[in-house]
Amino acid sequence: MQPIREIPQLPQVPFSPSHSSHFSKIQHSIDRQHFADATTMLLSLFTVVFSEDEIICCYKFLFQLFPHFTSIGLLENNLPHLLSRSSFLPEYQQRVALELGAWYRNQQKLQDAMHAFGKALQIKNDKETHRLASRLFVDILHQRLEKFLTNATPSLETLCKSLEEIQTFKLFCFQPEDLHPFYTKALSRINNIPFDRQESYVSCREEILQKQLEPFTLTSFATERYWHALQMLRNSFFFPLADARAFQSHTANAFKEMFNVFIEDAFILLGEAPCGYDIRAMGSLGREEICPYSDLEFLILIEDDQYRLYFKRLVEILEIQIASLGETQRFPFFFTCLAHQNPSGLHIDNSPTQEERLIGTPINMAALQEDSILGPQEIACTSTKTISLSQNSGHLYLEFRNQLKEELLQKRAVAKLVG
Repeated sequence: MQPIREIPQLPQVPFSPSHSSHFSKIQHSIDRQHFADATTMLLSLFTVVFSEDEIICCYKFLFQLFPHFTSIGLLENNLPHLLSRSSFLPEYQQRVALELGAWYRNQQKLQDAMHAFGKALQIKNDKETHRLASRLFVDILHQRLEKFLTNATPSLETLCKSLEEIQTFKLFCFQPEDLHPFYTKALSRINNIPFDRQESYVSCREEILQKQLEPFTLTSFATERYWHALQMLRNSFFFPLADARAFQSHTANAFKEMFNVFIEDAFILLGEAPCGYDIRAMGSLGREEICPYSDLEFLILIEDDQYRLYFKRLVEILEIQIASLGETQRFPFFFTCLAHQNPSGLHIDNSPTQEERLIGTPINMAALQEDSILGPQEIACTSTKTISLSQNSGHLYLEFRNQLKEELLQKRAVAKLVG
């Protein structure tokens, strides 16, 4: 991937007289492309600059050096010094977040990139930042290309279905060129069709050639949709309801509506589920006792264990989507220009990408009751009270409940024998 320099430039600032010799040495090292030396000197200055001019000079050189960082660890370790001195410079702190996002995207670390873009959006929720953040979903979409039309000579029905699928990709694309890899692969598949069968594909080929030339307008960026969905959830808590239980049900349903925005997009990016599934919320949401800034804990019941990797990838996409909200703490520093240093809110707690037991068949999920040490936060406990957020197979939960009942009955029987 080529370096991404889409970030708007800030005005140049003259060197500060107090550390002018140091800044001159940094510039000299940059001019000679001795970027490591320049970085070492610049990071050292973060702890000794105090005037606004000096601080801005440090930011200016930092932005010059960003594209040349081979790793980000040293910067993350020393950046707090500069951030702590510049709470009055939100535009520079946002630029740092944007540069971090661009750097991580170049490294193909899309989740880290979105964490950075999410912080940039918290500092300033503007259209340009949403554009930069939402480009990550085009990257994710292009990862589908390898598994798109895998059959070298697909049937006409399969090809037509794939062309319909491409139309849904427009939800994430910025320009027609973003869809060209998919159209090109479809055309190559038609070219593979034996000559005596190609006549039936003529209209399909013409449709592809026409659609490659069609302009389209992106009505909203993906991250804008996610921010709007979160705001709708938060607004639901101001709905006047006298009955407490009705209020709990109302806010839980509002959360489901927000989650539906995420999961529908995730399925477009990844492709439809290969088997039956049921994504079920645990914790406060599972009990329908959420607050405006509650986190999300969930498990996924699946019909077939061989598709665990698909659902793990689905969760990874959900993590990136939710990271765009900026309420997941990822970095070992905070942006001091924000009113709240580390605003924590909607994020995935105990993610199934880390705790693999949270993705499994009803039998395997119920078998967690066999754990000998149980506490209120253990999966064996939290999995007993859940609500469905998204599912295409209602029988999975019924099967889980039946298996769970058997496991609990066996536990009671053993407890009586031991007692």
